[in-house]
Amino acid sequence: MFTTSLAIQSTYQSVQCALFHNNDLIECITLDKRVASKKLIPTIRSDLFYTHDLSLHDISFMSVNLGPAPFTTLRVVIATANGISFASDIPLIGIDGLQAIMLENKSTDHIPAVLLLNAFNKDVYFALRNKDHKIKKGCQKINNLLQELYEHFPKDVPVRFLGNGAQLYKKEIEEVFKDRAVVSSDSVDACSIDQIGLLGWESWQNKNNLSKKLLPLYLKNQMLK
Repeated sequence: MFTTSLAIQSTYQSVQCALFHNNDLIECITLDKRVASKKLIPTIRSDLFYTHDLSLHDISFMSVNLGPAPFTTLRVVIATANGISFASDIPLIGIDGLQAIMLENKSTDHIPAVLLLNAFNKDVYFALRNKDHKIKKGCQKINNLLQELYEHFPKDVPVRFLGNGAQLYKKEIEEVFKDRAVVSSDSVDACSIDQIGLLGWESWQNKNNLSKKLLPLYLKNQMLK
């Protein structure tokens, strides 16, 4: 017997909503972020539930990407999820978007990796693994962060940079790290909806991280040091 769940996330361009059976993706629908506030709930109801002969009573939990993402769209997604949960008593599972991207893009070559996402106005959201393998994350001005990262990593190893912030600030990265910089050509700005569904399913199985109300991931006061 499988467990049915709903996953929602916002990216820099769109909002995605998807149905899962356990951790298997059944269907995902993508909306332009400009119409998400008007169309998200009707899309879930008609294009997902009606198509698959489901109702809210069939949903065991909802997995929601807490960001970072453009804040207006992120608020729409989280407010929608909170409203559905309040009306139907469906548990919510909040997913840290930075950790989700790091897990999904984990390399096997042991090169240190830094995820950078555009936070606008020369700010970037960042995430990296410390020596104890825990993920350090925060938000900082790109030039200040690059200087701190230069001091943070050993001087004889390359450093991989990924994310849309790495593409945006490729010139600045290469000016600081020179030939040690390995800048990914993929402009990642969110994990896949499959990853949201998987992490939500793992939390559901362990019965942890369950909530009745979610808040956006806030990183503005978190620094590298």
